[in-house]
Amino acid sequence: MFSKGCQHEPKATSGVPGMMSDLACFGKALSNGFPLAAVVGKRDIFTAAVHRIEYTPTFKGEIHAFAAALAALAIYDDPTVAAGAWRFGERLMDAVTELCRTHGVPARVVGLPVRMVLAFEIADESVRRLARTLAAQELLRAGVLCFRGFMLPSAAHGEAELAQTLEAYELALQAVRRALERGSLAEELEIPEVVQLEAIRRRRRRRRRERSRLRTSRSSGAGLRAASCPSASRTRARRAACRAYGAADR
Repeated sequence: MFSKGCQHEPKATSGVPGMMSDLACFGKALSNGFPLAAVVGKRDIFTAAVHRIEYTPTFKGEIHAFAAALAALAIYDDPTVAAGAWRFGERLMDAVTELCRTHGVPARVVGLPVRMVLAFEIADESVRRLARTLAAQELLRAGVLCFRGFMLPSAAHGEAELAQTLEAYELALQAVRRALERGSLAEELEIPEVVQLEAIRRRRRRRRRERSRLRTSRSSGAGLRAASCPSASRTRARRAACRAYGAADR
Protein backbone atom coordinates (compact mmCIF):
# COMPACT_ATOMS: atom_id res chain seq x y z
CA MET A 1 0.00 0.00 0.00
CA PHE A 2 1.27 3.45 -0.85
CA SER A 3 -0.15 4.79 2.41
CA LYS A 4 2.48 2.81 4.29
CA GLY A 5 5.32 4.16 2.16
CA CYS A 6 4.20 7.77 2.32
CA GLN A 7 3.82 7.69 6.09
CA HIS A 8 7.56 7.28 6.56
CA GLU A 9 10.41 9.60 5.85
CA PRO A 10 11.01 10.42 2.15
CA LYS A 11 12.51 7.58 0.09
CA ALA A 12 11.57 4.97 2.71
CA THR A 13 9.25 3.23 0.31
CA SER A 14 9.78 -0.17 1.89
CA GLY A 15 8.21 1.02 5.13
CA VAL A 16 11.61 0.91 6.86
CA PRO A 17 13.31 4.31 7.25
CA GLY A 18 16.59 4.51 5.36
CA MET A 19 15.91 1.47 3.18
CA MET A 20 15.09 1.52 -0.53
CA SER A 21 13.05 -1.29 -2.09
CA ASP A 22 14.14 -2.92 -5.34
CA LEU A 23 10.48 -2.94 -6.37
CA ALA A 24 7.38 -1.56 -4.67
CA CYS A 25 3.69 -1.67 -5.52
CA PHE A 26 1.64 1.38 -4.54
CA GLY A 27 -2.13 1.15 -4.32
CA LYS A 28 -5.05 3.56 -4.30
CA ALA A 29 -3.61 5.75 -1.54
CA LEU A 30 -1.35 7.05 -4.32
CA SER A 31 -4.38 9.03 -5.51
CA ASN A 32 -6.21 9.37 -2.19
CA GLY A 33 -8.63 6.54 -2.97
CA PHE A 34 -9.17 7.10 -6.68
CA PRO A 35 -8.52 4.05 -8.93
CA LEU A 36 -4.80 4.20 -9.52
CA ALA A 37 -1.80 1.99 -8.75
CA ALA A 38 1.85 1.92 -9.71
CA VAL A 39 4.83 -0.40 -9.62
CA VAL A 40 8.07 1.49 -9.06
CA GLY A 41 11.65 0.41 -8.59
CA LYS A 42 15.25 0.60 -9.68
CA ARG A 43 15.97 1.22 -13.34
CA ASP A 44 18.21 -1.83 -13.86
CA ILE A 45 15.53 -4.17 -12.51
CA PHE A 46 12.83 -2.65 -14.70
CA THR A 47 15.08 -2.81 -17.75
CA ALA A 48 15.66 -6.52 -17.20
CA ALA A 49 12.02 -7.35 -16.52
CA VAL A 50 9.85 -4.89 -18.44
CA HIS A 51 9.65 -7.03 -21.60
CA ARG A 52 8.07 -9.85 -19.54
CA ILE A 53 5.39 -7.69 -17.90
CA GLU A 54 1.78 -7.73 -19.09
CA TYR A 55 -0.14 -4.59 -18.24
CA THR A 56 -3.94 -4.60 -18.62
CA PRO A 57 -5.47 -1.95 -16.34
CA THR A 58 -9.21 -1.90 -15.73
CA PHE A 59 -9.53 1.85 -15.13
CA LYS A 60 -7.01 3.08 -17.72
CA GLY A 61 -9.50 5.59 -19.12
CA GLU A 62 -10.25 7.38 -15.86
CA ILE A 63 -7.67 10.12 -16.10
CA HIS A 64 -9.20 12.12 -13.24
CA ALA A 65 -7.29 9.73 -10.95
CA PHE A 66 -4.04 11.31 -12.20
CA ALA A 67 -5.24 14.73 -11.08
CA ALA A 68 -6.06 13.31 -7.66
CA ALA A 69 -2.61 11.69 -7.50
CA LEU A 70 -0.86 14.97 -8.31
CA ALA A 71 -2.71 16.69 -5.47
CA ALA A 72 -2.01 13.85 -3.04
CA LEU A 73 1.68 13.65 -3.93
CA ALA A 74 2.05 17.38 -3.30
CA ILE A 75 0.82 16.77 0.24
CA TYR A 76 3.00 13.68 0.73
CA ASP A 77 6.07 15.71 -0.25
CA ASP A 78 5.69 17.74 2.95
CA PRO A 79 7.83 15.88 5.53
CA THR A 80 5.73 17.19 8.40
CA VAL A 81 2.72 15.18 7.18
CA ALA A 82 4.28 11.78 7.83
CA ALA A 83 6.00 12.96 11.00
CA GLY A 84 2.75 14.35 12.40
CA ALA A 85 0.80 11.19 11.71
CA TRP A 86 3.56 9.14 13.32
CA ARG A 87 3.58 11.23 16.51
CA PHE A 88 -0.21 11.14 16.73
CA GLY A 89 -0.16 7.37 16.35
CA GLU A 90 2.45 6.89 19.05
CA ARG A 91 0.37 8.90 21.53
CA LEU A 92 -2.78 6.99 20.59
CA MET A 93 -1.10 3.59 20.95
CA ASP A 94 0.33 4.40 24.37
CA ALA A 95 -2.90 5.92 25.66
CA VAL A 96 -5.19 3.06 24.54
CA THR A 97 -2.80 0.41 25.91
CA GLU A 98 -2.78 2.27 29.22
CA LEU A 99 -6.60 2.33 29.23
CA CYS A 100 -6.59 -1.45 28.74
CA ARG A 101 -4.40 -1.85 31.83
CA THR A 102 -6.48 0.60 33.85
CA HIS A 103 -9.75 -1.21 33.11
CA GLY A 104 -8.34 -4.72 33.39
CA VAL A 105 -9.00 -5.69 29.77
CA PRO A 106 -6.56 -8.29 28.35
CA ALA A 107 -5.61 -6.28 25.27
CA ARG A 108 -3.00 -3.88 23.94
CA VAL A 109 -2.37 -1.86 20.80
CA VAL A 110 0.24 -3.36 18.48
CA GLY A 111 1.66 -2.52 15.07
CA LEU A 112 3.06 0.70 13.65
CA PRO A 113 1.91 4.12 14.84
CA VAL A 114 0.50 4.71 11.35
CA ARG A 115 -1.25 1.31 11.16
CA MET A 116 -2.18 -0.11 14.54
CA VAL A 117 -4.67 -2.62 15.87
CA LEU A 118 -6.24 -3.39 19.23
CA ALA A 119 -5.18 -7.00 19.90
CA PHE A 120 -7.02 -8.99 22.58
CA GLU A 121 -4.84 -11.45 24.48
CA ILE A 122 -7.51 -14.13 24.93
CA ALA A 123 -6.69 -17.77 24.16
CA ASP A 124 -10.22 -18.84 23.15
CA GLU A 125 -10.71 -17.71 19.54
CA SER A 126 -14.50 -17.41 19.79
CA VAL A 127 -14.27 -15.30 22.96
CA ARG A 128 -11.55 -13.17 21.39
CA ARG A 129 -13.70 -12.59 18.29
CA LEU A 130 -16.72 -11.59 20.38
CA ALA A 131 -14.65 -9.21 22.51
CA ARG A 132 -13.26 -7.56 19.40
CA THR A 133 -16.75 -7.23 17.90
CA LEU A 134 -18.19 -5.76 21.09
CA ALA A 135 -15.34 -3.23 21.26
CA ALA A 136 -16.02 -2.20 17.65
CA GLN A 137 -19.73 -1.87 18.39
CA GLU A 138 -19.17 0.36 21.41
CA LEU A 139 -16.59 2.46 19.58
CA LEU A 140 -19.07 3.01 16.76
CA ARG A 141 -21.73 3.99 19.30
CA ALA A 142 -19.32 6.68 20.52
CA GLY A 143 -18.57 7.92 17.00
CA VAL A 144 -15.30 6.07 16.24
CA LEU A 145 -15.31 3.70 13.26
CA CYS A 146 -12.64 1.01 12.89
CA PHE A 147 -12.39 -2.33 11.11
CA ARG A 148 -11.42 -5.28 13.33
CA GLY A 149 -9.72 -2.83 15.66
CA PHE A 150 -7.43 -1.29 13.01
CA MET A 151 -6.72 2.44 13.10
CA LEU A 152 -4.78 4.51 10.55
CA PRO A 153 -3.95 8.02 11.76
CA SER A 154 -3.57 10.73 9.13
CA ALA A 155 -2.77 14.41 8.81
CA ALA A 156 -6.46 15.19 9.36
CA HIS A 157 -6.28 14.04 13.00
CA GLY A 158 -5.42 16.45 15.79
CA GLU A 159 -5.97 17.03 19.49
CA ALA A 160 -9.77 17.04 19.26
CA GLU A 161 -9.81 13.70 17.42
CA LEU A 162 -7.36 12.20 19.91
CA ALA A 163 -9.53 13.23 22.85
CA GLN A 164 -12.69 11.91 21.17
CA THR A 165 -11.02 8.59 20.32
CA LEU A 166 -9.70 8.05 23.83
CA GLU A 167 -13.07 8.88 25.35
CA ALA A 168 -14.70 6.36 23.03
CA TYR A 169 -12.13 3.71 23.92
CA GLU A 170 -12.69 4.25 27.63
CA LEU A 171 -16.42 3.58 27.22
CA ALA A 172 -15.82 0.61 24.92
CA LEU A 173 -13.26 -1.03 27.21
CA GLN A 174 -15.55 -0.64 30.21
CA ALA A 175 -18.30 -2.43 28.29
CA VAL A 176 -15.93 -5.23 27.26
CA ARG A 177 -14.68 -5.70 30.82
CA ARG A 178 -18.23 -5.98 32.19
CA ALA A 179 -19.19 -8.49 29.51
CA LEU A 180 -16.07 -10.58 30.17
CA GLU A 181 -16.81 -10.65 33.88
CA ARG A 182 -20.42 -11.72 33.30
CA GLY A 183 -19.65 -14.06 30.43
CA SER A 184 -22.20 -12.19 28.33
CA LEU A 185 -20.21 -11.05 25.29
CA ALA A 186 -22.67 -12.48 22.75
CA GLU A 187 -25.70 -11.16 24.64
CA GLU A 188 -24.26 -7.62 24.65
CA LEU A 189 -23.98 -7.51 20.88
CA GLU A 190 -26.71 -5.68 19.02
CA ILE A 191 -25.85 -7.21 15.65
CA PRO A 192 -28.54 -9.85 14.95
CA GLU A 193 -26.42 -11.81 12.47
CA VAL A 194 -23.53 -12.13 14.93
CA VAL A 195 -25.78 -13.12 17.83
CA GLN A 196 -27.57 -15.67 15.66
CA LEU A 197 -24.29 -17.07 14.34
CA GLU A 198 -22.92 -17.51 17.85
CA ALA A 199 -26.09 -19.33 18.91
CA ILE A 200 -25.77 -21.63 15.88
CA ARG A 201 -22.16 -22.37 16.78
CA ARG A 202 -23.12 -23.25 20.34
CA ARG A 203 -25.82 -25.63 19.08
CA ARG A 204 -23.38 -27.27 16.67
CA ARG A 205 -20.80 -27.78 19.39
CA ARG A 206 -23.47 -29.31 21.61
CA ARG A 207 -24.61 -31.67 18.82
CA ARG A 208 -21.03 -32.74 18.14
CA ARG A 209 -20.53 -33.61 21.80
CA GLU A 210 -23.79 -35.57 21.85
CA ARG A 211 -22.89 -37.47 18.67
CA SER A 212 -19.47 -38.28 20.09
CA ARG A 213 -20.98 -39.67 23.29
CA LEU A 214 -23.51 -41.69 21.26
CA ARG A 215 -20.79 -43.19 19.06
CA THR A 216 -18.78 -44.12 22.12
CA SER A 217 -21.75 -45.85 23.78
CA ARG A 218 -22.65 -47.70 20.57
CA SER A 219 -19.11 -48.90 20.09
CA SER A 220 -18.90 -50.30 23.61
CA GLY A 221 -22.35 -51.98 23.24
CA ALA A 222 -21.41 -53.55 19.91
CA GLY A 223 -18.28 -54.97 21.48
CA LEU A 224 -20.29 -56.66 24.23
CA ARG A 225 -22.77 -58.13 21.74
CA ALA A 226 -19.98 -59.41 19.55
CA ALA A 227 -18.38 -61.16 22.51
CA SER A 228 -21.59 -62.92 23.60
CA CYS A 229 -23.34 -63.77 20.29
CA PRO A 230 -22.30 -65.88 17.27
CA SER A 231 -21.61 -63.95 14.12
CA ALA A 232 -24.45 -63.44 11.65
CA SER A 233 -22.50 -65.05 8.82
CA ARG A 234 -21.90 -68.19 10.89
CA THR A 235 -25.60 -68.44 11.74
CA ARG A 236 -26.63 -68.09 8.10
CA ALA A 237 -24.14 -70.76 7.05
CA ARG A 238 -25.50 -73.22 9.63
CA ARG A 239 -29.09 -72.64 8.51
CA ALA A 240 -28.13 -73.12 4.85
CA ALA A 241 -26.48 -76.42 5.68
CA CYS A 242 -29.54 -77.61 7.58
CA ARG A 243 -31.84 -76.77 4.66
CA ALA A 244 -29.53 -78.54 2.25
CA TYR A 245 -29.86 -81.81 4.19
CA GLY A 246 -33.57 -81.35 4.73
CA ALA A 247 -33.19 -80.88 8.44
CA ALA A 248 -35.22 -78.48 10.47
CA ASP A 249 -33.40 -75.47 11.77
CA ARG A 250 -33.91 -75.75 15.55
